[in-house]
Amino acid sequence: MNIGVLTRRYGFNMGSSLQAFAIAKLVETLGHDVQIIDYDESSAHIAWKIRPMVEHFQYNVRLPLWDGKRAYLTHRIKQERRFQKFEKNYMPLTEVMCRNGNSLRKQSLGYDWIVVGSDQIWNPYLFDPNYFGAFLSKDDRSKIIPYAPSIGTSDLSAIPDRETELLNALSVLSCREKEGADIINKLTGRTVPVVLDPTLMIDFDVWESIANAHQIELPADEYILTYFLGNNEGYSIMDELKGEKDCPLVNVAMFNKPFKVKSAIDMKDVGPGEFLYLIKNAKRVITDSFHATIFSWVFEREMTIIERFKNGEKQGQNSRIHTLVSVLGCESKIYGSSEQDSPGKYQDLKKASLEYLINNLS
Repeated sequence: MNIGVLTRRYGFNMGSSLQAFAIAKLVETLGHDVQIIDYDESSAHIAWKIRPMVEHFQYNVRLPLWDGKRAYLTHRIKQERRFQKFEKNYMPLTEVMCRNGNSLRKQSLGYDWIVVGSDQIWNPYLFDPNYFGAFLSKDDRSKIIPYAPSIGTSDLSAIPDRETELLNALSVLSCREKEGADIINKLTGRTVPVVLDPTLMIDFDVWESIANAHQIELPADEYILTYFLGNNEGYSIMDELKGEKDCPLVNVAMFNKPFKVKSAIDMKDVGPGEFLYLIKNAKRVITDSFHATIFSWVFEREMTIIERFKNGEKQGQNSRIHTLVSVLGCESKIYGSSEQDSPGKYQDLKKASLEYLINNLS
């Protein structure tokens, strides 16, 4: 069958890019022809376009800028090119970019099913009705198959009525986190299966091959790798976690994240493939990232997970980390946790996740 995938890739985020590759790869392994719909996510959030346009203009015309701004722009352009090259080499993107519901509707005519997910496509703070199939008529939305979407909040009151209406219009539902599944259950009255993030459904050999294809000069024979997406006050514990003095702290620096780790080395010219290579070869990984946690587990690296959000934050997403560590059986890896590691539920959930996709793509 011909399957279209509608997912998040915007924002130059390692996890978003790798999960987009993974969901297409997963569908392909089930014997289907698959394309990732090249959707301009900023079309639903026009303000997202302004800063990139201004900064690309500043870089390209080489305006006189202070050193810090010039260094930032160089970092941005190099890193964007890494992401673009990864997409070109690994993602089966459609030739046409879809910028609105009308273009998505036209593109959808060529597919038997459209898989939406995973990542935070149903986050109410990033609300885009197209990720619920709103570009199709209600009768046609039966071809929408959600796989492991994340709501990204534990605040039921944050869900707009429009999102609830769109959820109720879908024939099938799934969610990546138990807390999110519980929220959708309260909104719809339906049982919502929890399924694995697609990065956990892909064979180890695939990830190892991608990592090895993106070898870069390693910063040291042994190093501790950090990768942070938030700015929690709890990061003051970094000094405590650095480990051996002879083992340098190496940080994956993202141009679009303001928080700076006090590291020996900042790795800036890094895209998704190089990110995997750095995790694969690290002695230890310290992170607040959902997907850095996954790949530390995949490559069997020692890790410390720092909760990105404070308890009670409305936009807090710690629940997804708690679901993840319980699935993987590594509860003790969360900094400050007193829990013991459980046997985990990975194999059972992998089987159930595969059955969910097979049953709904038949």
